[in-house]
Amino acid sequence: MGLTRDTIVADIGSGTGILARLFLDNGNRVYCIEPNDDMRARAESDLSGYANATVIEGTAESTGLPDQSVDMIVAGQAYHWFDREASSREFRRLVSGEGSLVLVWNDRVDKDTGINAAYEEICRKYGKGYHRSGSSVLEPDFADQLFREGLKKFLIPNPQKIDMETLKGRYLSSSYSLNPDDERYPGLIKALEKAFEKNKKKGFVPMEYETKVY
Repeated sequence: MGLTRDTIVADIGSGTGILARLFLDNGNRVYCIEPNDDMRARAESDLSGYANATVIEGTAESTGLPDQSVDMIVAGQAYHWFDREASSREFRRLVSGEGSLVLVWNDRVDKDTGINAAYEEICRKYGKGYHRSGSSVLEPDFADQLFREGLKKFLIPNPQKIDMETLKGRYLSSSYSLNPDDERYPGLIKALEKAFEKNKKKGFVPMEYETKVY
């Protein structure tokens, strides 16, 4: 996509700065736009060692950045929260010249067996308002409407070996997770532990992911 160290990046819905850090390590100036107070505070702390990081309270629809101030807009695991029309107007306002928009999701692979199938069943049973998360919830025509021309799509296998604590953390960090005071919470933890024990190999379970880049 023409990325160089001089590319100025806006990470929209930047969360705690996980995606932004990749660009910061590359030497890019990165504006991290995040509306959630807790996540933004964590990003300010975690990214405090980067002189080229700026963490801003804002949204995809109103970033607070000047016109034509960035070369590349990125969003990791976040675009499905944006208002499509309002955010598209904001993105076009921000990008200077031949800029780029890069949307990234790390999605679980749909499987009928193994830990992927067990985890999906647990989410459906114990998730608050759960729906299959990630890019799979987007409208089928979103790419055609958002990318007027030059759309490129990459599908990258990204399997992960995770231990029990990581499996719990994976669920509990999700927007659909139960709170510990929920009466179903003990059952949730037992279900995760059972799924882990059934599918573990040498202390880990193989969770299959696919990174989708538009």
